[in-house]
Amino acid sequence: MNFIKKIFLTTIIFSIIMSLSPVFVGCPSKPIVEETSLVEETTPIKEATSEETITTKEATEETTSTEEITGEAIIEEKKEIPPEGYWEVVFKTDDQVEIEGRIFGIGKNGLILAHMYTADQESWKDFALLLSQKGYRVLTFNFRGYGKSGGERQISLIYKDVLAAYEFFKKEGVEDIILIGASMGGTAVLKVAAQKDVNGVISMSGPLNWKQMGLSAEEEIKLIEEPKLFIASEGDSSAKNSANLMYELSDEPKQIEIYPGSEHGTNMFLEENAEQVKQDIITFIEENLPVK
Repeated sequence: MNFIKKIFLTTIIFSIIMSLSPVFVGCPSKPIVEETSLVEETTPIKEATSEETITTKEATEETTSTEEITGEAIIEEKKEIPPEGYWEVVFKTDDQVEIEGRIFGIGKNGLILAHMYTADQESWKDFALLLSQKGYRVLTFNFRGYGKSGGERQISLIYKDVLAAYEFFKKEGVEDIILIGASMGGTAVLKVAAQKDVNGVISMSGPLNWKQMGLSAEEEIKLIEEPKLFIASEGDSSAKNSANLMYELSDEPKQIEIYPGSEHGTNMFLEENAEQVKQDIITFIEENLPVK
């Protein structure tokens, strides 16, 4: 009887243990599921990190691209006309004198402006700006010994400075050129016009022969085949006489304009006839050197 009881009790205990075993056996399964869940949640985080890396790389590439564009923009900006309206340049004469100058405008056709004895390139500035706005590339410069140009004031040699300006402009890509000079500059441009291929030459109050300074265009005036314009004021008797004489000695095509007043050279831009003087010069330029 006791044996039967023991078997019965054993069976009951075993049944109870078996009924409770899923609880004990299953307990470790929950952390395993949670670990799996953590792994699955971690994977997207890794993917997000990878995407962030790609995004950063793309951002870097975009930054580099922007910098390159900016660099090109800076280069393009350098091609734009400076706020003051001109670029400062330096070129050398055939006797190695450094000449300082300014370039106004970006046109293919050029105008070279030579200043008078008592002035410097600043005397041409306003008119040079006006001409550049009409589509021309304009070069002004200081003769040797003036401003920051090298050398000494040797009037007999200033035509070399005009020659150097001409050669410099050609190297800069200017196709055709008109030379314009005031007073001694007017004589110097005539000397160069007889030597170089130009589209025309204008002398404002230029002396034909300035013997005391060793500057003369007496021989050259007869050799210039291109259009010529001689300008002077009625009251500037010496300049008026030279203009008339140069007109007589030169061949066609040629023209002469004598204005009321007594101003000399670029000072004619300051008197009451200034607008007419400017317009006559512009008309001559446009007729002989159309804008390209």
